[in-house]
Amino acid sequence: MSYYLSKYFQWTPSIFYGFGAIYQFIGPTLNRKRDGETQSLIFFLPDLYDKVKDLSKNIFIYRVEKFDPAANVGTSICANIYCDNDFFSLDPNLLNFNLKHEASHIYHNDNLLTSGAAFLASTVAAFAVPYLKSCVVSRSPWWAATPTSIAMAAIPSYAGFLTRKAFIKHTEYRADNFALTNSTPEELLAGKRMFSTFVELNKELSKKYPQLFNSEGNFISLVNDHPPYTERLKMIQDELEKRHIGDEQNTLEKSEKDQEMRDYLLNFYQTQGIKLED
Repeated sequence: MSYYLSKYFQWTPSIFYGFGAIYQFIGPTLNRKRDGETQSLIFFLPDLYDKVKDLSKNIFIYRVEKFDPAANVGTSICANIYCDNDFFSLDPNLLNFNLKHEASHIYHNDNLLTSGAAFLASTVAAFAVPYLKSCVVSRSPWWAATPTSIAMAAIPSYAGFLTRKAFIKHTEYRADNFALTNSTPEELLAGKRMFSTFVELNKELSKKYPQLFNSEGNFISLVNDHPPYTERLKMIQDELEKRHIGDEQNTLEKSEKDQEMRDYLLNFYQTQGIKLED
């Protein structure tokens, strides 16, 4: 029994991450047959045409109910970007800012890179497990041999998991920088508004949901493999200062947009079961 458990733990991660890498090629096509195509990315981001002109005809935007503001699947060959339906009703500059982040993931084949690296790490670890067992298990007491063997078979899982987290964080920083570099002043200000609202609202929610948000205004679950919201906000502020771009002059319009963003996030959180007030 321990032999089969050991083999299961040893090779399952490689199979899992291998299918993940394959899905980046076939997933977009399968999803389009199911959901139907919507607008091409270049319709939303004409200013990025020179950088994504070879990709734009193969990248489509999908509006999804009760979804994260934006996410993506696929490679530079064929990809889909998914956006929350309500997100489209907000400031178009904010939509463009988020789409440029997702376009970077596709432009640089980040999903394939991440899944491929995790597959490689878990596979190398799986091949190394028998050697490690021969070194460690053979020297273990008889009563520890079986649990030690099973525990060592889990090494590929940790190798793939940690490699994937490291690559995700790297690609998220690169996508953020891509969006910053290629955004207009209006889009940067919209991004600043979004992350400012995230931080302020999350600080309030941290009192009620300390397991989800920290006191700085960041999602605890995202901090390990994504740049914290506070850091993303600072990156935008630094870019605005570098370009000598001031804040929005129309305080009334700014106030209305801030409230609109807060209402959207509150509604989005409520769909996830998170409420500011009972």
